[in-house]
Amino acid sequence: MTIEFVKRLMCYFHMVKCDLCLTKNN
Repeated sequence: MTIEFVKRLMCYFHMVKCDLCLTKNN
């Protein structure tokens, strides 16, 4: 696993979490 791949994966999960929080707040 490369650093770039991990970074991209973390960013993806972060966005998913943010989306869940946003939908929950709305």
